[in-house]
Amino acid sequence: MSIQILSAGLFSSIQDRGRFGYARYGVPVSGVMDRYSTSFANLLLGNDPEAAVMEITLQGPCLQFMSETMIAVSGLGADILLDQKKMLINRPYRVLKNQKLRISRVTRGVRVYLAVKGGFQTAKVLGSRSFYFPLTPRQLSKKHHLPIQEKKRVPKVHHARLRFDDARYLSKQLEVYPGPEWQVLSTDAQTRLLNTLFSVAETSNRMAYQIKEKLPHDLSGMITQPVLPGTVQYTPAGDLIILMRDAQVTGGYPRVLQLTSQSIDRLAQKSVGEQIRFALKEEG
Repeated sequence: MSIQILSAGLFSSIQDRGRFGYARYGVPVSGVMDRYSTSFANLLLGNDPEAAVMEITLQGPCLQFMSETMIAVSGLGADILLDQKKMLINRPYRVLKNQKLRISRVTRGVRVYLAVKGGFQTAKVLGSRSFYFPLTPRQLSKKHHLPIQEKKRVPKVHHARLRFDDARYLSKQLEVYPGPEWQVLSTDAQTRLLNTLFSVAETSNRMAYQIKEKLPHDLSGMITQPVLPGTVQYTPAGDLIILMRDAQVTGGYPRVLQLTSQSIDRLAQKSVGEQIRFALKEEG
């Protein structure tokens, strides 16, 4: 049982919750950029939360289903056609053999997630199906045939009373914890970091989101230390780099802030030029 890729879109890849336990070998966590949208798609189909999905960025693929199954596309918004019939986002659908699905573009946010019943059954590498080059392909291409779980009988679709919480993505505010080097910053530098409205740079990707604005500081260099998704690094030139799912596991820049999990989801849906602001999360 499989899905044939007729066209892959811009940055389509298979992702699950990530690859854990291999940082000592220099292997990033990877995994889905927006965990809430992914969890919602899997929940609509009754999948395991760890089930692999297709992460679709900006412009999506055209797929042909070689067997009957159920699918759901979750996120903020996208133009989706199932055999030329408009399909709603954040709803489960039955797909018949030979039907074609086209996700032409993401209309709100940056990414949407396609889940299939039982999850995509691509090969696991180091315990995860998440794409990360050079362990796996960079992204999907026309040559891929994606295996899915075989089902003798696909149940009828029952629309569960689930509501996608798109309000969580509307705010500019990103909640953060103080990073290991936060206290080394001057009070003035801390104040500027928390009171400046920043904007997302064009160079942002799955490895890191870059910030357009520079904020000079007087921090000295540091020895390379562990980092993880959500770490905010502050370069000597005054640049801010927010590490994302494909980030390296060590870094030599001061780690001034650390995003919460929900803030990583929110940032993953911010487009180039959109504004963000850091806010320290209150204790308790």
